[in-house]
Amino acid sequence: MVGIAGPGEPLANEETFETFCLIKKVHPHLHHCISSNGLLVSERCQDLVELGVRNITITLNALHPEIAEKIYSSIVYHEKVFSGLEGAQILIEQQLSGIGEL
Repeated sequence: MVGIAGPGEPLANEETFETFCLIKKVHPHLHHCISSNGLLVSERCQDLVELGVRNITITLNALHPEIAEKIYSSIVYHEKVFSGLEGAQILIEQQLSGIGEL
């Protein structure tokens, strides 16, 4: 098993996908796993499937934006910073969307 969990959000780094691709070429028998905050899972889901990533952990700390905004001071989504209730809503929506797509 080969896992990637950072630094930061691994789905935001192209190096994550390059690493999985290289490992797949050299060690095709190994299983791939990734740990994510879930913000980009729905956008990168197909890439993960194509690379054979079979285990995905999404850290979901809240289901309600009013709680999440107390946990996260801000998020960065598509190179823009969102804070407060807006950031929390975006994060939860993207996490649930990604879980559904997986």
